Amino acid sequence: MLPQDAGAEFTLDTNTGETRTMSRFGEVTVPLPGGQYTLLVFAGLGEDRPARVFVPFRDATSGAETYGAGRYLDAPVDWQLGGDGPLVRLDFNLAYHPYCAYSPAWVCPLPPRENRVPEAVPVGEKLG
Repeated sequence: MLPQDAGAEFTLDTNTGETRTMSRFGEVTVPLPGGQYTLLVFAGLGEDRPARVFVPFRDATSGAETYGAGRYLDAPVDWQLGGDGPLVRLDFNLAYHPYCAYSPAWVCPLPPRENRVPEAVPVGEKLG
């Protein structure tokens, strides 16, 4: 179900101290071994029906096994299901490091505090 503030502007900090404004698309609850966690999901400004959404997150692997600032997911949105709203499919196997992990020339949004998972998500792109 989309929250009442879906589409509201949300400001994300970046690795350079600048900010990046995105549209808050909604939230997803993900089951992990240590419990369920709710993550904020974003779309580009003005995208009312995006095909994909952006999910920046940090977890217990950040800084040790994965990039310290976190990783990203680009998740497909299925609009055909009806019911409570579109379905966002998260596949953490596809989690990747932002470009700023490889070069400080890139400006990368940082995961908001709401998207910090206290347990390890041991899949997706890793360091080394």
